[in-house]
Amino acid sequence: MDGTVTDDEFERIVGILQKNWALNQLESTFVAEVAVDEVTPTMDAVRLVRDVYSAVPPERADELLDLLFQVADADGYVTDAEIDAIYSIARALGL
Repeated sequence: MDGTVTDDEFERIVGILQKNWALNQLESTFVAEVAVDEVTPTMDAVRLVRDVYSAVPPERADELLDLLFQVADADGYVTDAEIDAIYSIARALGL
């Protein structure tokens, strides 16, 4: 959310993806790289939430929210903006 992803934060995100999505190192690195590259100040949040809603089965929505909080905390703290973004996703998922 702050627009800066340090190497340490990136590695934590890769580890979170490996642990929670059972991805290997290469796959989780790719997903993290795409995510970091796609998140910009001009990102269409409504489209993102719609895409997340259509891609996440209802029974896995709680897992996604846990993952999002872990990623948000990858730099050591979760900002109000990150909490608001996760809350928006949770509402879109009907949680």
